[in-house]
Amino acid sequence: MNTSVIHRTVELAKAICPTKREMRSSHVAFLIKSGKIVHVGWNKSRSHPINLDHPYHVNVSGIHAEVDVILKSGLEDLSKYEMVVIRIDRNDRVCNSMPCVGCRSVVRQFNVKRIWYSNANGIVIPMD
Repeated sequence: MNTSVIHRTVELAKAICPTKREMRSSHVAFLIKSGKIVHVGWNKSRSHPINLDHPYHVNVSGIHAEVDVILKSGLEDLSKYEMVVIRIDRNDRVCNSMPCVGCRSVVRQFNVKRIWYSNANGIVIPMD
């Protein structure tokens, strides 16, 4: 993926994160097609029925950013899209945003071509 697109996702994630967060950090997911950001989603404290179909962490409610961006796309086949997931903490630092098992399950179901995520060093890397 083009480094300028990755840089843009990090900058946008920092810009749209609320200053008063309901959670300790914000995850923002982007769907990218042909080098362009097409959809943006973020984590929320409310839940969604799709969570029941995938192995999310026990006793965790809410919509993860990956699920939110997929729902916003309104598409069933995302095989032409890549996803970038960025986590921003309360101190505006980029942190580890590797998708959880539940999100990886959802992403596979919708055939997302490739997932990129920010690691603990704040670098966006592809998921193997």
